[in-house]
Amino acid sequence: MSDKFIKNLLNGILQILFFLLALVLSIGGIKGFSYICFSGEATIQGSISGILRFSLGVSYFIIVKSLLEILNSYEYSLFINENAKRFRLIGYLLLLNSVIEFS
Repeated sequence: MSDKFIKNLLNGILQILFFLLALVLSIGGIKGFSYICFSGEATIQGSISGILRFSLGVSYFIIVKSLLEILNSYEYSLFINENAKRFRLIGYLLLLNSVIEFS
């Protein structure tokens, strides 16, 4: 397999994941917000849990977006300052996600 085929395959998978995450976040955000605001059954603990789950989705969305930007900078070089910043951001978001998952 050539490098171009693998790059195109990864790019396609990340594009699909990016679209699906955007769709899930928009629909889930609207439904969750309407549940919290207009439902008499919403509790504080349930609301906090919903907000934390939404923040997990947003962070995964940012991670996929950063990975797409890294993949698109492949033509020049992977070892540029912007990619180092993106990998640092991905690391911080994954650390935050692990804290949220284990709490």
